[in-house]
Amino acid sequence: MSKHILMVVTTADKMKENHPTGLWLSEFGEAYVEFEKAGFTITVASPVGGKAPVDARSLEGETSQEILNTAKHLENILKLDTITDSKQNR
Repeated sequence: MSKHILMVVTTADKMKENHPTGLWLSEFGEAYVEFEKAGFTITVASPVGGKAPVDARSLEGETSQEILNTAKHLENILKLDTITDSKQNR
């Protein structure tokens, strides 16, 4: 039996006064990489689904390619209330 992880992320792209924001890529990416290495099947979802924005400030400085590569898993995420099976994957 495979192990499953559900990662719930934000899709908020603005804070007060229209200040741009988004998900901090390393916070998502580091966990994603470790879960994957441990053999988990990973599902990524948010309350509204779609694309999870990455906060541009999280890309400043040195970010490993391994972490940058996890951004592809944020392109078309599931809407949280559509997950009806704990083994659903995307």
